[in-house]
Amino acid sequence: MAQLVEHGGVKRGRLGVAIQDLDPDIAASLGLGDVRGTLIAGVEAGSPVATAGLKPGDVVAAANGRPVQGAAYLRIFIGLAAAGTQIELTVKTSSSEKTVKARVAGS
Repeated sequence: MAQLVEHGGVKRGRLGVAIQDLDPDIAASLGLGDVRGTLIAGVEAGSPVATAGLKPGDVVAAANGRPVQGAAYLRIFIGLAAAGTQIELTVKTSSSEKTVKARVAGS
C-alpha cells in the first residue's frame, strides 16, 4: 500500500538472476549430494548477484539465514525486498560454501 501511495505502483526487488528448483538429479550431477536450495541458472552482467560473485551452477541454500526450499521461495523473498536493501545469501558449490551480500535493485 505504501508503494502505491509513494510511487503510484509496486516496485519489486530484483537481483538479476535466473533461478530454478534444485532437484536431486541436478544436485547429484553437480556433485552437491543432498543439498537443498535454488539453482542459479543465469546471471545478468552487472547485476547485484554478478557483483557479489555468483555464477550459474551455484546453489542458494539460505537467504538472510533462512533456508531456501525452492525457486518460488527465493523469488518471493527477493520480490518483497525493498530496493536498496542488502541481503545475505548462503551459496554452496560442490567444493565450498560462502556467504555473500547483495544489494537488491528495483524493477
